[in-house]
Amino acid sequence: MSSVGEKLTSQNWAGHWHGFGPWIGSGDTYRQEGRRRPGEHPGDPQTRTFLEEKLPPMMTGHWLMRRRQVAATWTDVEEAVAWLKAQYATYSPLVRERTARPLTAPWSGRWSAPWTRCRAA
Repeated sequence: MSSVGEKLTSQNWAGHWHGFGPWIGSGDTYRQEGRRRPGEHPGDPQTRTFLEEKLPPMMTGHWLMRRRQVAATWTDVEEAVAWLKAQYATYSPLVRERTARPLTAPWSGRWSAPWTRCRAA
């Protein structure tokens, strides 16, 4: 564990990664932002719907609200990266565009985050 003020590196960072996804669907469905956001309070109808929703959240951190959708969890970064590479190879955006497949969302940016990094307390 790193001490206060010490720069975090791969040698002293203690945490884990969660993998999510992939989500595959149409661009029209992906653009339904209301379905991709939780409500203001934990028990409100919007939040309950959001927690069951399969659409990728608008914010990466909101994946952590969907614990039941975790595909895998790792403490070893090489294993996490291997999983991410396999997702990318299977759901390549290049293949998707050439074959006109529905929108695939396995990570952040244009797609949705398939993994979230969590620092151990």
